[in-house]
Amino acid sequence: MEDCHEVIHLELKYCERCGALWIRHAGSEEPYCVSCAEAVRQMSPSSRHRTKPRMPGEKMPPRGIGSLDGAADWGSFYDAGGTA
Repeated sequence: MEDCHEVIHLELKYCERCGALWIRHAGSEEPYCVSCAEAVRQMSPSSRHRTKPRMPGEKMPPRGIGSLDGAADWGSFYDAGGTA
């Protein structure tokens, strides 16, 4: 009798809606955990917009700092590790 093993590749992913850590099939493009995916499916199409995902607890730079041409001095806002 031959011993057959199936290998399934998984990866950890943060839900882009609630920030929960969940497991999905490797290479999958699903951005939401199961409960959020269901909630997003029930939303009206006009209320579904994807934003740039952020790590939980990541701070946004204060409004009004710098200019739109990218010449802002972000070194005074971020430390060497890239955190605020």
